[in-house]
Amino acid sequence: MIKKPTVLILGAGASAPYGYPTGLALKQETIKGLSPGGSAERMRQIVSMTGDIYQVKLKEFVFALRTSGQASIDAFLEHRPEFMELGKSAITQILTSRENLTDMFEVED
Repeated sequence: MIKKPTVLILGAGASAPYGYPTGLALKQETIKGLSPGGSAERMRQIVSMTGDIYQVKLKEFVFALRTSGQASIDAFLEHRPEFMELGKSAITQILTSRENLTDMFEVED
């Protein structure tokens, strides 16, 4: 039993059984969703609401993320803080689209 206040930090893989993407899958889904003609039109709309300058930054973000060699968006953003707001917006959109309280609290027999 843990008696001292403790914080457990789990990686993305801990939530994979609940339908959330792993770090690499989140990166791949972000690149695919934010690329022109991508499947996540709603995600592109949300993260590009601030106009033309943001559209340019969006293209730069996708290119930089795709070519970064990093395994996750988190690792990428750690080295590219100029994309922090955009990256967080993309992550938020993907993760909230996966929320399903029924699956999260389902107890297996």
